[in-house]
Amino acid sequence: MTTISLAVIVKNEQRHIAACLESVKPIVDEMVVVDTGSTDRTKEIAASMGAIVSDFPWSDDFAAARNAAIERTKGDWILVLDADERLIADYGAVLRDFISGGQRIGRITIKSRFVQNGEEQIVQSAISRIFPRHVRFQGAIHEQLISELPRIDSGIVAFHEGYYETDKSERNLRILEKELQRRPDDAYLLFHIGKQYRGSGELSKAEQYFERAYGLLSRVASQSGHSHGSSVATYASDAVIDYLYVLLETKNFEQALNVIGNEQAQLQELADFHFVCGLIYMELAICFPQDSGELLPLIEHSYLQALAAGEAGRGREIVQGTGSYLAAYNLGVYYELLGNREAARSYYQMAVSAQYEPALKRLEVLK
Repeated sequence: MTTISLAVIVKNEQRHIAACLESVKPIVDEMVVVDTGSTDRTKEIAASMGAIVSDFPWSDDFAAARNAAIERTKGDWILVLDADERLIADYGAVLRDFISGGQRIGRITIKSRFVQNGEEQIVQSAISRIFPRHVRFQGAIHEQLISELPRIDSGIVAFHEGYYETDKSERNLRILEKELQRRPDDAYLLFHIGKQYRGSGELSKAEQYFERAYGLLSRVASQSGHSHGSSVATYASDAVIDYLYVLLETKNFEQALNVIGNEQAQLQELADFHFVCGLIYMELAICFPQDSGELLPLIEHSYLQALAAGEAGRGREIVQGTGSYLAAYNLGVYYELLGNREAARSYYQMAVSAQYEPALKRLEVLK
C-alpha cells in the first residue's frame, strides 16, 4: 500500500503544533517533525501526539531544513505543512484519490487572515505541498519544489494563523536580502522583499522593490511572448496585484494607471485585478473630484467585471471575496453615494448572503 508522510519544520510553535498535527494525523501514515531550535514545549507536544521528532541546526535556509525533514520520512509520498497551518476538514479520501493519479505534484489552498483598514480579510494562495518522496526543495526562503512533474490542484484547503499573529519580517528580510546579493535580478526575491516591507508598513521601500520586480517580469514576458499567467512566472499576477495595492497606498496614481493599462489584457480573468482597479478609480475620484465624471463609469465597470469573473468561476481569487461579496459591497456603496438606493440595496443584499456584516449594517441604514 502507498504510504504518506507528513513533514513539518518547527521552532517555538507550542501554540500551533497540536492543532496542525491533530488535523493531519488521521490521514497520514507517519508525522515527522524537525525542530530547528525551539526553547518552548514544541518538541514535547509533538512527541506526545505521536510525531517522530528530531533536531536540525538552523542555517537561515528553509530548503535545507525541509529537505532534512523529507530525508527522515519513510513514506512514498510527502505532505508538507507549516506548524501554524491546519487542514480545515478530513481530506483522507481526497488525498488518497490524488496520489492514486500517478506521479505529479499537488497544490493545496492556504488561507491566511490579515487585517486591512481595520477589517479582517482572507488571502488565498495555491502552494505545491504534496509530492513523491524523491522531489526536493530549493531556495533559502520562499523555497520551491524543483521538479518537472505537473502541478495539479488537490482540492485540499489549510488555514494559516501565522501571518495574522506574528511578525517574522526581520528574519525573512535578513534571508531575502542575503539571497538578493547572490541574485540581484531575481524578480521572485524582489517581489517577496516588497511584500515584507508592505507588511511592516514601509510603503516607500515596498514600492521600490515592487517596481524593480515588475520591470523584470515585464521584460521576461515581453521577450518570451508569454502573458504573466504563463509558466514563465506563475506568481507574476500576484506581484502585479500587490504592486497596484502599494501604488494605491502611496497614491502614485500615474504609475498605477500605467500598470493597469499594461496589464488589462493579461489579467482579464482575475477578479482581484478588477477589484483593485475599482479601488484606485474610487481613490482618484476622491482626490480629484473635478475628474469624477470620467471616473465614475470606470469604478462601476471595474466592480461589475470583478463580479463577472467570480460568477464565471474564471481564474482564482487572491483575496477571498473580490469576485463576490467584497465587489458587491463596494457596488452597493457606489450606488448609495449616487442616490440609487434600490441598486445599493440589491448589491448589499448580495454581500449579506455571504454573511458580510458591513453590508448588513448598510441595509439597516437604508431601511
